[in-house]
Amino acid sequence: MEKEKFLDELYTHAQFKMMEGELDEGVKICSEILAKDCKYTKALQARAIGKLRLGDPEGALEDIQQSICCEPENSRFYYHKGTILFQTGRLEEAFKELTKAIELDPKYPAPYTVRAKIFEMNGDIEASNADMEQAIKLRNEQSEVMSW
Repeated sequence: MEKEKFLDELYTHAQFKMMEGELDEGVKICSEILAKDCKYTKALQARAIGKLRLGDPEGALEDIQQSICCEPENSRFYYHKGTILFQTGRLEEAFKELTKAIELDPKYPAPYTVRAKIFEMNGDIEASNADMEQAIKLRNEQSEVMSW
């Protein structure tokens, strides 16, 4: 329990570093966490995002894939993998990952937005509009719940 608390505190520190724009430091702290617990998926996800922003998409993909191996039912990891693939122009692979994210959690709006862009790029405006409308609907529903 003490180890978990320590890692959680380190993770919070890493998050603040990344929010302050100190990506290298945030990635470094996440690496320290992962040296102590290679299955700490929050650090894997954060490090993947940091690596992507630092221009290392392959390193980001490795980290997010490791997250998926640890938690194969976590839709957010598939969303992040799909987004990384999308940003690197690997649209077919990205589409597959985003669809998996939607299958795992149909109420998670983010993957619909990126998948809509892929549909649009492929000329399927009807499917693009449908995904974008679904993303907006889900965001609105979530906003209503949060306002209570």
